[in-house]
Amino acid sequence: MTEGGIEPSEIRAALDEVLAWPGIARSTNLGDVLRYVVEKALAGDEASIKAYSIAVDVLGRPPTFDPQTDPIVRVQARRLRTALEQFYASGASQSAVEIHLPLGRYVPEFRRAERLVASEELAETPAA
Repeated sequence: MTEGGIEPSEIRAALDEVLAWPGIARSTNLGDVLRYVVEKALAGDEASIKAYSIAVDVLGRPPTFDPQTDPIVRVQARRLRTALEQFYASGASQSAVEIHLPLGRYVPEFRRAERLVASEELAETPAA
């Protein structure tokens, strides 16, 4: 179980849902980057989620890749953040978990879906 009581199976279900969404499905790179960072995080290998490893392992850059001179990973991460925001704002998600990519980092965060948290809070509020 991950931090916050979220099961890896819930995270993978959320990942599959996001990857199937047309806004991400039509961009192989975005889907590949998202899958890579989520799987690394689930494996407990967050320390290796760096611009260099994403560029070489996912985006096909050579081992001589320099993240200071080639912004490809920053560009893809920005596009991925935007796509994730659009996905969750669209209401297309049915998953209990949301995947977020915080600014300035490539390590994803996993949260309970806000719509579910709000409905759980309402259910716990005693009737007046």
